[in-house]
Amino acid sequence: MVVLIEDVISISNEPVKSLKKAGKKKDMNKPVNLLIFTGLVFLVGFLIQNIQSLSPELVIAGIATSIVLIAFLAVMAYFTKVPFEILSEDNKNSYYKSLVSVVYGGVVFSMGYLIYSLLILAAVLLSEFLLPLSAILILLGFAVVIYYALKAVSTVIKGYQIMFSTDYATILAVSLLVIVYSLILVNMVGLSTLMATLVTSVQTIMTQPIIPY
Repeated sequence: MVVLIEDVISISNEPVKSLKKAGKKKDMNKPVNLLIFTGLVFLVGFLIQNIQSLSPELVIAGIATSIVLIAFLAVMAYFTKVPFEILSEDNKNSYYKSLVSVVYGGVVFSMGYLIYSLLILAAVLLSEFLLPLSAILILLGFAVVIYYALKAVSTVIKGYQIMFSTDYATILAVSLLVIVYSLILVNMVGLSTLMATLVTSVQTIMTQPIIPY
């Protein structure tokens, strides 16, 4: 646990150095543990942010969201490795490389989200007594999120550049592919949901008894 926290601090403060270290020493357990840790940090941040209205339903929603986040990052790393394997002509330990790049960015952003949640909680607690300070804390919280989001995206990009020994043009090409495929997937899911809703509505109408006038 101590080693894991040290890794998180190192990734948050010196992401490039941590990525280079991960590229030399390939240990699949580390990104997997960091992935789970990222989900837990998001859960803690979510609960802190909503601590005043905490309920069993909210806790369950937070746990479910964290599980979805972990699954999403793992799946995204798997699918993103495919174009990098082809464009960089490097398919050796490709999932490990992709997972490290994605998870390290997730670690960076999760720490930013945790700080944001603490600032928002402090702002809410101080809102009744020191409204100006509360407003400043809220603005500071948004600034922290923006900063860590930019840092997280930069970490992911740098991770793929280091792990696959590729250039930024290839990363840009892959990013565009991932965005296009994501939009197609979202549209397909949306269309499927719409069709399912229409079918259900039609079935409901057809099964309703006809009331004579």
